[in-house]
Amino acid sequence: MTLNRKVAKLKIPRWIFVIFCTTLATVLAYFLFWQISQLIFWISAMFSLIIAFILRKYRLLAITGTIGSGKSTLVKLLSKQFPELLIIDCDEVTHSLFDSLKFQQKLKEILNGNPILNSSGELDRRAIGKVIFDPANSDLKTKYLRFINFAIFKKLLKLIMSGLILNGEDLIVLEAPTLFESRFLAPFCFEIITVYLDDEEEALRRVLKREADMSAEEIKNRIRHQFPIQKKISMSDVSIANNGPPETMLTKFLAEVDVK
Repeated sequence: MTLNRKVAKLKIPRWIFVIFCTTLATVLAYFLFWQISQLIFWISAMFSLIIAFILRKYRLLAITGTIGSGKSTLVKLLSKQFPELLIIDCDEVTHSLFDSLKFQQKLKEILNGNPILNSSGELDRRAIGKVIFDPANSDLKTKYLRFINFAIFKKLLKLIMSGLILNGEDLIVLEAPTLFESRFLAPFCFEIITVYLDDEEEALRRVLKREADMSAEEIKNRIRHQFPIQKKISMSDVSIANNGPPETMLTKFLAEVDVK
């Protein structure tokens, strides 16, 4: 169960909880990043979230799970049945970052000396994945994840605040494959739903079919760098086994989660 849900059950005013989270996040940001510009952004972003919590009731639902579990299929079904829902795809946010020249330059500096460019001199995401998920590059992986997770977090906050304040949304669905691993947004999610598949080999086959240019070993490396599914389930409010037709998964979701 998320902290936010626990607070709701304890009947503690949410604004007190958010102020506590903001203070804690600011302190963590200081020790994690050691850069005044990032710290200022963090404080202003957290302050904006406080205002959003106080002025209006809002719910941020996060759907997560392991690779090949079916979380994207669930999100597509939700989008089809509830077209009015604001859904934010963290993978799409990540891909959009690569269009920024500033982001590309910083990434080149972090991964300097590693083969991460294609024949045209552009960043090759698959090559970056090979470097980052290589067990021999644990220090480089830490530095890379610290940079990219913060960049994703900034972009997500802008999208969330835009939905809350500018568009008047009171329910936002976040598809976040590495929600727990990135550690940033989970405390602010009102409800976290983990989708899982009991058959790991079936999950691997699904990913291989979808990502034809990736090898089985590359996919297994990525899975090993995520939290074990049992840990994700224990940190979630709702867990949904995707062991049947996609429609069954949607039915299970709607039985557990109120999206109205």
